[in-house]
Amino acid sequence: MKEKEAQKTIIIPSHKRDYISSILPAALKKRFRIRRVLGRGAFGIVYLAEDRKIGRLVAIKQLFGDHQKDPEFRKHFLREAKIAGQLAHPNIVIVYNVEEFNHEALIIMEYLGGGSLHDMLQKENCLDFRLATRIMLGILSGLSAAHNIMVVHRDIKPQNIVFSIGTTPKITDFGIARLPMDLSEKEEDETFSGRDSVIGTPLYMSPEQLMMEDTDARSDLYSAGLIYYRMLTGKLLLSDFSNLKIEDLRDKIMNVLPCSVHKYRKDIPREIDKVIFTLLEKKPDNRYPDAESAVKDLLTILSSQAHAEELSELILPSSQVSFAPAVILEDILHILLADKVITPPERAELLKRAERIGISENTAYEIEEKVRKKLKLTPFGTIKSFEEMLESFFFMNDAKIITENQKKILRKKQHELGISDDESNFIISYMSFY
Repeated sequence: MKEKEAQKTIIIPSHKRDYISSILPAALKKRFRIRRVLGRGAFGIVYLAEDRKIGRLVAIKQLFGDHQKDPEFRKHFLREAKIAGQLAHPNIVIVYNVEEFNHEALIIMEYLGGGSLHDMLQKENCLDFRLATRIMLGILSGLSAAHNIMVVHRDIKPQNIVFSIGTTPKITDFGIARLPMDLSEKEEDETFSGRDSVIGTPLYMSPEQLMMEDTDARSDLYSAGLIYYRMLTGKLLLSDFSNLKIEDLRDKIMNVLPCSVHKYRKDIPREIDKVIFTLLEKKPDNRYPDAESAVKDLLTILSSQAHAEELSELILPSSQVSFAPAVILEDILHILLADKVITPPERAELLKRAERIGISENTAYEIEEKVRKKLKLTPFGTIKSFEEMLESFFFMNDAKIITENQKKILRKKQHELGISDDESNFIISYMSFY
């Protein structure tokens, strides 16, 4: 496996095809003027464009034509916008809008002219300690915001850390991120990538991600630790990877340990080793439990260093960003309701997470009603009433089927409740499946 290939976002085995850049739909050409291509990936292209209406430069992300027609690719592509749209944080790239025309979907997002961390590391083998730590604090701050609404990025790497002109680091590309669902996450990933595939970027994956095991926020922390190690030492933890298959990488990652950073850089405090070693523990339970814990340790070390105040300004503590339980649950609901429905596994997970952050089941339903009203969706009580009737028919029939007469009764109930045909059919579909 070549280094260039190993650092790409891939779904192994990935499709290797040459793509011709697609053009914007006619309706968007009037508003946006394409200046140049910013980059291409395995599945899409990003343009630099000028918004003629307000004179602002934006980045426009578009799937390649073949993938536009694939519902799973479109779902993951649009999920990036839905997730990022809930994360109003200075260390996460802003998504302005999503445009859909026929079978085409585009994401209009913030353009950052400072390049990526990957570009920076191509020019400088390793970074000044203050600069590297400033970037690391920004990454951890952005991850903390994502993790607080239970979003796991799953592809933290230098290419996905971009900069504003003022060198503020921002996390981008939530295309393979997920809101973990205990019952549905593996099935969803298998549908998207194939049962024997690994999602992510091999050189920046955690052991559990390479092993295709369950991942959570601590997997992102491992990837962030690899980036910090790379910035400070100029070295990748898995440096000897030429011609390695994914199976070989799996074996190697469990046996390779990071060296002391102080071995390479005498200007770096020895205490930094503890932070990096904790981030890069093989077992998730031995890592930091959350990004804020890593930030706390870094700031403690920096408190004895010059310019600690300057570095800590990058961090937005919980007192400045609202992570109140109700706000967290609202953000999760906005993501879950992006397709207007919540399936039984999603609801079970939602209630579990509500309990975890101290919100009762009744309060969770009240918050859901509030979000549904804001999004102009059918009230939860109405959906629940329809689901209960359907469930009673399943029980009567001793199977997840309904008779023709029951269908007529359901249709009448549907119209009484004001539920659309599409919504009714979708409810029947997922209730029959689960």
